[in-house]
Amino acid sequence: MIAKPPRDINRVAICVATMGRPTWLIRLLESLEKLRFSQGPTPELIIVVCDNDPGRSAEKLVADFSRRCAFRVLYVHEPKRGIPFARNACVRTALAAEAEAVAFIDDDETPAPNWLDELLAAMRRYDAHVVTGPVIPDYEEGVPEWMIRAGFFERPKCESGALLPLAATNNVLAVRQVLDAVGAFDGRFALNGGDDSHFFWRARAAGAVIVWSSTAVVHETVPMSRARVNWLVQRAYRVQNSYVFCERELLPMKQWMPRRIIRTMGIGLRGVGRLAIGWVIGRAMLVRGMCDVARAVGSAAGAFGSLYSEYRTIHGQ
Repeated sequence: MIAKPPRDINRVAICVATMGRPTWLIRLLESLEKLRFSQGPTPELIIVVCDNDPGRSAEKLVADFSRRCAFRVLYVHEPKRGIPFARNACVRTALAAEAEAVAFIDDDETPAPNWLDELLAAMRRYDAHVVTGPVIPDYEEGVPEWMIRAGFFERPKCESGALLPLAATNNVLAVRQVLDAVGAFDGRFALNGGDDSHFFWRARAAGAVIVWSSTAVVHETVPMSRARVNWLVQRAYRVQNSYVFCERELLPMKQWMPRRIIRTMGIGLRGVGRLAIGWVIGRAMLVRGMCDVARAVGSAAGAFGSLYSEYRTIHGQ
């Protein structure tokens, strides 16, 4: 079991995995310089950037940034393509630098100035090993208004202090003990994106306390390349597919299989119903129906051990 988390965190590594998005990466790095702390001691910050591009396209950008940044900036190159490999390289670098906690944020995001301060405060307040928070969508010009109104890019939110079963690496802080106990992100999810669910599922099984902080906010850019119905449907398939794959791997069959069959049937039937009325109500309901059907199919595929590789395409710049 994972030991009780330390009361004070003196050194934090902020880990960023990137590939081929220099404009967004420099925007993120510059936003990290604006982090401020008011609820506790200011920790020593280390920014770790893992370049997952075999051509090392981010190396010069990171070197230039490090020369003018007040924080320590570490560049690491991981030529093996895949999100878990990049995240593992970040973690190895962070732990070698003796970080006491590791935060993850994506290169298409920017944090609020109090983001890390709020994560650390929640970690102290709730004796948590892992803290995660909201990811707010920021839309590029041209994203259809009907998609925005329908909330397709909104994520679920909770009350601060709520206990969670999982977390995601788009906004999370974890103490070193979790990383030491759980080990690496799973390389089988290289182009799928479910490795963080798999990792934090294992962390919770090892005794990690995962909580929500509603005030630890990051903003995520939604590009036009994702404002498409087929991308929404693919995402619905991928998210459900990877979740059920994790269930299949990490829970006894008698615990997950009967419940999953019932839930999959329910999601599929709901999708068919939404498709039927979507022709009358409007396209938002129609797309919700398509997403539900995709979730049901993704769930079935995950139950049979199949994973869908969504991240062959790079979105953004």
